[in-house]
Order: sequence, then C-alpha cells, then structure tokens
Amino acid sequence: MAIFTRRRIQAMLNDLRPLLDGNKRADLVARLNNKRVEQALPAEMESALVWAMRDFDCLEVEPAWWVNGKKPDAYVEGLLPDRPAVVEIESWPRLFGQRPAGFKWIPAGLC
Repeated sequence: MAIFTRRRIQAMLNDLRPLLDGNKRADLVARLNNKRVEQALPAEMESALVWAMRDFDCLEVEPAWWVNGKKPDAYVEGLLPDRPAVVEIESWPRLFGQRPAGFKWIPAGLC
C-alpha cells in the first residue's frame, strides 16, 4: 500500500539527489523497495517531508557535523522564524513512547 506513485517518488528522489549522499540514498531506496509496510511507508513519508523542506534557506540531510550521537534526519534554516531546526522524522507509535532528552515534539497537522 503506497502513499505516492512510483513516478512521484522517483521525482522526489531526483530532486533530492544533490542533498543525499550515496549511503542515505541507498538506504531510502532499499526501504522504499521493501515489501514490509513498516519499512516502505515511513521511507515514503521521510522522502516526502525532506523533499517538502528542500527549498528552505539551508537544508542538510543527516548532517555529517552533528556530534550528539544519532544524526537527525535533517537540519533546516527557515522552517522556524529566527532559528534553525533539527528535524527527526518518527513513526506514529514512537511518538507516544519515550522521547530523547532535550527533544521537544512539535505536532504537525497534515491537510
């Protein structure tokens, strides 16, 4: 059960090519092609959300300079007024579990 058509996903990946290193692109493609829904659907949403942020002032996908353990999915400037944002894209069940220390969840409404 896909959210987007294969053509739309490929267009998003093509647009994101300059922002993704080879390992991240290979990871996304492997997850998108996975037959397990719990792998493919989150990969589609991650691709879509990063794609939607691509036109902000500064966007780095899994920034290499991040030093606090696990890299966030994105670092973006222009998403919030007057400050940069670190974006970690999580699946629905994990939103209600234990959150990492120092992280603040900002609920997003989809229309």
